[in-house]
Amino acid sequence: MGEASAGKKNVRADLNGPRDITEMGEAFNSMMDVLGSREKQLELARDTALDSARLKGEFAANVSHELRTP
Repeated sequence: MGEASAGKKNVRADLNGPRDITEMGEAFNSMMDVLGSREKQLELARDTALDSARLKGEFAANVSHELRTP
C-alpha cells in the first residue's frame, strides 16, 4: 500500500496468509484495477477534448480567413 500511495500504478497485493488478510488484499487489488481503468478513461477523454479543441481552432481560423477574403 505504501508503494501505491507513493504513486506506483502496477502494485498488487500478494494473496497469501490468513483469510482476512487475503480478503483485504483482494479488495486492494480490485481497487487498483478500478483506478487503472478510470485513469485510462480519463486519458481518453483528455485526448478527445484536446483533439476537439484543435479542430475547433482550425475551423475558426478557416472561417475567419474565408470571411476576410474577398
